[in-house]
Amino acid sequence: MKLGTVISVCGDGQRKSRLVKTLYNRIWLHSGNLEGGVKFGNLKWVPVVGGQHEELNLLDLSRRMALPLDYWGFYDGDLDHLLSIFSGAFEHLNEVPVQDVIREDVMTKEIREYLNDNSNSLVVIHGLRSTKDWDVIKSNFLLPEIRSHCCFVIVTDDEDVARYCVDGNEERLVRVMMTSHGDDGVIMTSDGRSQGRMLPYKREAAIGQMTSIYDRYDRYHHTSNQRQRNHDMRINMLMSRETDTQRVLSVFGMAGVGKSAMVEWSYGQKILHPVHRRFNEYCWVEIPHPFSLEELSWRLLQQLHWDNAELMEAAMVSIIDERRDIIQVCKMRLKLSMGCLLVLDGVRSTEDWNAINAVFCLSQPTIYQNYTYTIVITDDRSVATHCVNHNADKVFNVWGLEADDALRLFHRKTYDLLHLYYRALGGDFDLKDLKNLGWE
Repeated sequence: MKLGTVISVCGDGQRKSRLVKTLYNRIWLHSGNLEGGVKFGNLKWVPVVGGQHEELNLLDLSRRMALPLDYWGFYDGDLDHLLSIFSGAFEHLNEVPVQDVIREDVMTKEIREYLNDNSNSLVVIHGLRSTKDWDVIKSNFLLPEIRSHCCFVIVTDDEDVARYCVDGNEERLVRVMMTSHGDDGVIMTSDGRSQGRMLPYKREAAIGQMTSIYDRYDRYHHTSNQRQRNHDMRINMLMSRETDTQRVLSVFGMAGVGKSAMVEWSYGQKILHPVHRRFNEYCWVEIPHPFSLEELSWRLLQQLHWDNAELMEAAMVSIIDERRDIIQVCKMRLKLSMGCLLVLDGVRSTEDWNAINAVFCLSQPTIYQNYTYTIVITDDRSVATHCVNHNADKVFNVWGLEADDALRLFHRKTYDLLHLYYRALGGDFDLKDLKNLGWE
């Protein structure tokens, strides 16, 4: 953190708030000291209250900015109710008299003077909703004479708002992803899109979750042709070679053919039935699009610390606090891994792979057991061959189902969906109804 800067923290869920609060409390408990950085003499936690589409209440924001943290913490409830209960709490405090000021222009002027007189201020604006609200805050409180000795941290759900606050500077934009651990364990973005399978990275924690995935895949996948099953066997055989120094395997095929499902099945086998306990950690990450090494590193750290919130928060706090490079943090974490099976799902170009490999050194031969073994999933044959240095033995083409198998799978899926639909309506659906239509 530096004076004269604005930092944005965005993402869905509560984790981003916990991270910023952890950092805020850490500074406050150490009397404003930030190891190796700024010593803040004044800290303010300012929540933006009101509905999503309400206009910013500048008077309320200003009054909350006058509250001392040591009395009110992270309070975001009704301010008038709070002050009516603790009406005498400000008599001995050298603070702006929030009860006596009711005019917005007077209140904002008082706060500007307060910030100007109290150098090295850290101000957290929590819950910012729109760029319009930021413009109001910026025009009132981020005047040049104030901004030069203040650091503002913006916490928002909206990444576009977060980016706007830092004028598009990615170095001052921190994304915190929410995790949702359902049966498939996906990482979700704020717009609900899947960012990848959030699978447990430790074998002991993964067994129960992978069992259901394995059973589901085993039920449907084995309707495929013999060549497809041979690919599964070859993948597992190749990955089981303890003397193998080539650490990258490519899987390609047309979009929607089932590449990820096939690899997921093999991935599950490695967790459930390890060979000499070769892997101790497991990561499945979808490549961000548009491609970003920073975003990829965030997703990798999410995977590696998925079951330890304290370690994840500590890593993120160090990145925000000490401005450590997220890519280098992730690189060091993988380097310390005692055997990691990493799946990179959706590599789109050779340029993307070159950027990933240059940082994480995934394709370098090694004789050591504590390394990362990478499976690359891509739609493009040329990308697949490039990732393995054109080693044909390390490239697998996933073919689609033959006609009879595809029709049988379609019938089964249709029956499952119709059965759920009729149950939701309170009725029942008999398999005979499909058989009467010629479906088996």
